[in-house]
Amino acid sequence: MKIFKNPDALKDIKIESVSVGTFDGVHSGHIRIINELIKSQHSLIITFEPYPREVLFKDKKNLKRITSLEEKTEILNYLGIENILVLTFDSYLLSMAADDFIKWALIDHIKPLKVVVGYNHRFGKNGTGNFHSLVNMGKCYGFETIQIPQVFVNEIPVSSSLIRTQISNGKVSEASALLGRPYSVSSKVITGNRIGRKLDYPTANLEIPQNKLIPKSGVYGVTITYNNQKFIGMASIGQFPTFNKPFGFEVNIFDFNGDLLNKKLKIEFIFYIRENRKFDSSEQLKLQLNKDKEIARKFFHI
Repeated sequence: MKIFKNPDALKDIKIESVSVGTFDGVHSGHIRIINELIKSQHSLIITFEPYPREVLFKDKKNLKRITSLEEKTEILNYLGIENILVLTFDSYLLSMAADDFIKWALIDHIKPLKVVVGYNHRFGKNGTGNFHSLVNMGKCYGFETIQIPQVFVNEIPVSSSLIRTQISNGKVSEASALLGRPYSVSSKVITGNRIGRKLDYPTANLEIPQNKLIPKSGVYGVTITYNNQKFIGMASIGQFPTFNKPFGFEVNIFDFNGDLLNKKLKIEFIFYIRENRKFDSSEQLKLQLNKDKEIARKFFHI
């Protein structure tokens, strides 16, 4: 995969199929678009950094990403996209009329044969551009426009906003069904206070990534990928009231013994176990952790 930051760099590169969008989460609906794109050779996705909603809604809280730019490009590469153009979403793009954006982004630099969009795709200033705008422009500039209909999983319409809500509410298995893969967070292990080790449940304390959506506070059954190996474990997110610890994100990896400080882990959230709560003693907490571990082992059949 090749990643570009400037559309001028694409002038001498053959591009046959293009899609434009944020692609936050690269969910099942996005995958339908991608599958149509890669029917042609030399596919390109045009995406944005920062995400448009982060510019449009600067004063609103909780505008967290399902996927970071790094995660998104990794997934797109895995799915077979050959090229990505990352445009800086700024006041210039924000104020660009829909027809001007298509002419600048697609016609002047790329000249695609096919443009693929989702059922609700909007673009340009105030979102005035849509599928019909692209069809009309395609007649003038020689590209075909294909619209992918809304995608449903278990009769539920797939959208980034719904997935974001589900993750925020701890419904990670439901969110994963819409994503088409487990929801994950990748982060570096940082120094902790070693309380878990005293309970015979040593944990890797994880740095909370900026702008990344973290599931709601609670205990989860997870998989952990480290050094291309996958492990089973439990993750705990939130404040830890038994010990008056501040908000944190830590994971206990079953059947693992090693130093992970400053290493990067990928945590996949498989299912929600329980909420965080305060225990009267460390012994009671340890008994609960034993139960949590048994639940996780049964779920993963280990």
